[in-house]
Amino acid sequence: MYYLNGTEVGRSRMPGGAVSFTTSSSATVTNAAEEKAVVTIGPGKLKNGSNVLAVELHQANTNSSDIVCGFRLSASVTAAT
Repeated sequence: MYYLNGTEVGRSRMPGGAVSFTTSSSATVTNAAEEKAVVTIGPGKLKNGSNVLAVELHQANTNSSDIVCGFRLSASVTAAT
């Protein structure tokens, strides 16, 4: 789950609806494979100054002890008219 400034802006491999720390991911990723999740964030979600992008990680089952997370951020900004 992806959050911008404390507000959820997207999900990847997570069920819909309310989520808690006990909610399992809907699928596993093997060998730390890169997943190309595209999250589009409208300009109304950004604020002037610093913005905080955060991720919440969930395992697919309770007997796994490893988590890997990496990010690549690409931004496109439309000039003001």
